[in-house]
Amino acid sequence: MKVGGQFVIVAFVFMLAACAGGPSNDVPTASPGSPPSDPPSTAVSLEGSGLPASCLPLPHDAPDLEAMLPTMIAGRQLAIESYHGALMVTCVNGGTAADVEALATAMATEGLTLDDISLAVAGRSDVNKDPPYLIFAYRITGHPGNEWPPATGLDHPEAATFQPAEIGGKQVLAGDAAAVDQTDHARGFPTVWDSPTVHYLVVTDDTAWAEEALSALH
Repeated sequence: MKVGGQFVIVAFVFMLAACAGGPSNDVPTASPGSPPSDPPSTAVSLEGSGLPASCLPLPHDAPDLEAMLPTMIAGRQLAIESYHGALMVTCVNGGTAADVEALATAMATEGLTLDDISLAVAGRSDVNKDPPYLIFAYRITGHPGNEWPPATGLDHPEAATFQPAEIGGKQVLAGDAAAVDQTDHARGFPTVWDSPTVHYLVVTDDTAWAEEALSALH
């Protein structure tokens, strides 16, 4: 089933790239009430962004996946939200109903539905005081995290230049900051860690924040 899973993931990642020019979001209430100035896939802000009503209030489609993210880092509370396949396409990446249908078709090749692909995001809960650091968690039911390409969700995947590293007690891939659009809504370099079930992406320029975040993931 691994090959099929990779096909679905590659199809989804391709769809993310195709939708990248659409509305984007500085996820987790990372900037409630204020749309981002840029539209990167790593930075998302739904409140006030003119997205469909189905995207608001910010959803909690996958509470079990949300539970795998830390709720506090560096003494600051994190805001967490989660999306199943349809809202991942339309709310997070500005995709269309046709994009949702295409993903559903790809998922169906494995007997999966749109509810079997999920994204949870943790980020700042106070846009005025908290740094714009993010944790993304991607999951497809029944598939390991390492089936996701390391550059999933990055603004400039070709610039990631990942290198093996140890951060927060985990063997990770540390990427270059050039892979992330450095904005008021996301800042730092990408770090990737794969669990047996989840693909994690941490974006921060604070090593201590990255260490605390990664040590909390499981």
